[in-house]
Amino acid sequence: MKNALNFVALTALLAAGCASHPTARPATLQAAFRHDFPIGVAINQRQSSGQDTNGIQLILTHYNAISPENIMKWALIHPQPGPQGYDFAPADDYVAFGERHHMQIVGHTLAWHSQTPKWVFQDANGNVVPGRSTGTWLGVGVPGTVMGLNEALAKYGTMPLGKVIAPAIALAEKGYVLAPGDVKIMDERARDFAREPNVAPI
Repeated sequence: MKNALNFVALTALLAAGCASHPTARPATLQAAFRHDFPIGVAINQRQSSGQDTNGIQLILTHYNAISPENIMKWALIHPQPGPQGYDFAPADDYVAFGERHHMQIVGHTLAWHSQTPKWVFQDANGNVVPGRSTGTWLGVGVPGTVMGLNEALAKYGTMPLGKVIAPAIALAEKGYVLAPGDVKIMDERARDFAREPNVAPI
């Protein structure tokens, strides 16, 4: 009986101690670093479209910045050739998700080492065209990049087009010093560039 009473007394003391010093709730990642930097996470289409509810719960609890896993890669945002071949719907969902939850939104990525649409390498019949993606205009830029940026500016931009492209115009007019790597690329691809009317004079 004495031992039982001692156990009850000890339990009561511990309970009282816990009541007077409640355990602090663990901080979330974004709360822990709110004075230092944003905490980001890559999200997929199931999360930005609202399907993955468990993933969304984790994202909203711990993160205040987002980047898309695949939504903005070339194969998904421009799956078919030509100006009618774009699909901005998943990218729009991604941006809307970030805006809705007041998150920092990062764009990723216009050019990637993989997930390139097949039409970049193949003809209309699905046959590989040797050199098409390395020795033509497809090898020096992403088709539709300007159109894609224009679309993003029209939907989400806060600056006029003139201000956005002013730095590029200044570089084009005044020129700039090429880095050694750029010089090497120009030397290696000089003959390919010479076949393209828009860059041949360079």
